[in-house]
Formats: sequence, C-alpha cells, structure tokens
Amino acid sequence: MLGSTLNFIANRLDSIVRQRMNLTPAEKKVILSPFVDLNGSVAIQEENTLVLFPVNIQKDAVAASIPIPPRVNTGVISRSPPLHLNVYLVLGVYYKAAQLRYGLDLLTTAISILQGQPLWNHENTPGLPQAVNKLIFEMESLDFHQQSHIWGHLGGKYLPSVVYKMRMIIIDDGKVDGVIPEIQHIQTTT
Repeated sequence: MLGSTLNFIANRLDSIVRQRMNLTPAEKKVILSPFVDLNGSVAIQEENTLVLFPVNIQKDAVAASIPIPPRVNTGVISRSPPLHLNVYLVLGVYYKAAQLRYGLDLLTTAISILQGQPLWNHENTPGLPQAVNKLIFEMESLDFHQQSHIWGHLGGKYLPSVVYKMRMIIIDDGKVDGVIPEIQHIQTTT
C-alpha cells in the first residue's frame, strides 16, 4: 500500500506541475525514485526532474494513543489496533547545472501545490487509493546538521530539496480476534 500511495502522489504532483507549467504529458516532471542507487551511482535518468522518495517511516504515537474499539450489537470487537504511520518524504530537484533556475521553479511549483492543498482525501483528490482515507502534508524545517545527515546517508551530494511529513497512512489487516460481550447487568451480593 505504501508504494502504490507514493506512486499516486508522484503521478498526481506530476500532472499538476505539468498543467501549471504548460508542459505536455510526455514531459514527466515528478518521479518516485531515490537519487542514488545501491552502488552509489545516480539513479535518475531524467534531468530537470523533481524526485520524490521516503527517508523515514515512523509510528504516529498521537493517533495510536486513542484506540476506540469498534462495537457491534452484542459487544466490542477484539482486534489488534491499526498502525498509523508518518512517512517523511524528500522532494528534490535533479537538474542540469545550467538549469538551476528552472529546477528551483519546479521545486517551488510542487511546494505551492502542497501548500495550497495540504489535505488530500477522496472528495478533493480523485483517484486516491481506496485503502487511504486521507493524507496530510506538513513541510518540515531542517537545519544544516539534519540536512547533512540525510544527504550523507543517501550517499549523494546535496540538491535543492524539502522534506514533508505525510500523515495518516494506516496499516490494518482487518483481522477480528473475537467479540467481547457487553455487560448486561451487575449483580452484587452482601
């Protein structure tokens, strides 16, 4: 589910970027890919492109701290609670040296898209995968030290980029362990 959701985000951003910049469908501008492959080589073939990839996946402790068990007529459903994830995404620009201005314009266009619509749901984002109820995008402000860590771990040289926290990916297998009956009455003895 995570891979298909990230692929959807890349395709959706690509479509909007191309529309805003008056580009043809053949001019793909947003791709889902790391900057560097496992051998340390540049993994991207397309220049002047925005690259989207995850750099961290964390459990959302706030969403997980309030589990409300679902109810049925005869009691409460017993099951493992769903896992709420925050996915940290890098959105960076890979460009020819002479095209820095164009690359920065691409990045700015993508930032404006996510700033203008930070909440994606089935009402305002056609084609959002059915398994996803909503996505919330929040830009993270990284200092130089944090940026250095990310790019050092990636094995590449810094390129203009931003990091977004994407909230509300929910992993749930839907398995029901059983139904705990409701307490119908309390009997006390003295």
